[in-house]
Amino acid sequence: MHLRKYLENQIQEALVYKWIESQKAGKDLGETAVREWITKYSSTYRTEYNMLLNEMICKIFIKANDPNISLESVEKIIKLFTEEWAVENAKSNKNKHINEL
Repeated sequence: MHLRKYLENQIQEALVYKWIESQKAGKDLGETAVREWITKYSSTYRTEYNMLLNEMICKIFIKANDPNISLESVEKIIKLFTEEWAVENAKSNKNKHINEL
């Protein structure tokens, strides 16, 4: 995904959040809701995006180096990679609290 598409998707997520929160409040929360989304969820969005991007890159790399490898084997490799990444990420973010929508 190109940077432009990534940013467009992130903006769309913020606008959806603004709409939901505005519906709950019964009025348009405007920029306040967008800023709230950025504060609460943009970090999580970037993390999830990076994980998906890394997974795609791994799949392409593995298949390019061994076209005969089974999809099941590729999925196992990705799962191990993702689990190791999550453990390392958790260690580096030990004191960080991530809010969920």
